[in-house]
Amino acid sequence: MLRLPFVPPSVVALVRRRPLMVSLAAGLIAMMLMGAYLKRREAELMFIADPMPVIVATQDIPEGAALTDDVIALRELPRGYVQPHALRALDAARGMVTLAPVARGTQLTRAHAVMPGPESGVAVALTKGERALTIAVDDVTGVAGLILPGARVDVLGTFDFGDDAMSRKSTLTIKQSARVIAVGTRVVHEPPPPPVGEEKKGLFGGLAPAQMGARTFANVTIAASAAETPLIVLAQESGQLTLVVRPRGDDDAVNAPPATIEAITGAAGLLRQKKPSYREYRGR
Repeated sequence: MLRLPFVPPSVVALVRRRPLMVSLAAGLIAMMLMGAYLKRREAELMFIADPMPVIVATQDIPEGAALTDDVIALRELPRGYVQPHALRALDAARGMVTLAPVARGTQLTRAHAVMPGPESGVAVALTKGERALTIAVDDVTGVAGLILPGARVDVLGTFDFGDDAMSRKSTLTIKQSARVIAVGTRVVHEPPPPPVGEEKKGLFGGLAPAQMGARTFANVTIAASAAETPLIVLAQESGQLTLVVRPRGDDDAVNAPPATIEAITGAAGLLRQKKPSYREYRGR
């Protein structure tokens, strides 16, 4: 008969308790993992539920409308419900214009509205009955590039009523207190980009003063009534237009008679035509 080796009772008891110990260890590990998961999940839910300020539409807003306090308001919503790129400050939203109709209660994002500029066009800066037209300018007729959107200007036109031999010029006021709605493609007042390829340095390494305020543009867009628009267009085609900037708050019309050579010199208003400063050669 085969005889088994003697096993102490304590070892037998330990072997019998081994499955129970493994089960207890596994349960303890599971509890620790579950606790960590619940803690992380609680933090995620608290983060999602954290209130955030967002701009919402308080009424239906049509396309191209300006955002004002009458149509928008600041609301707090859970973070998890806030749309990407949502507008979150009233100061940043005021003055923006909508790119499409916005329904009441909609969160406003940068896909709904932009600041007036090339994307929005100039129509948003016009009121009912106004028209936008562009006037070509240079450094002299455009006040040395110092005109900004929102300024008020007088439009002067210089015309020559003479013939090929004698010149008879007069300057007339075409429109007074015209509102500038764009300078080049700038519809709003924003800092101009630094000049490209002109890195002239000042005494201490900064841009030279002439470069800090440099603005270059070839046209200015103004607002005019439907009746004034064709007159200004014809004046631009027939003579030379010059813009004169008005002081802020000075919108009153002034009786400005036409300026002639007689008014300047007191003599006859006929001038000799300037001879060209070049000589033209023609082939046979």
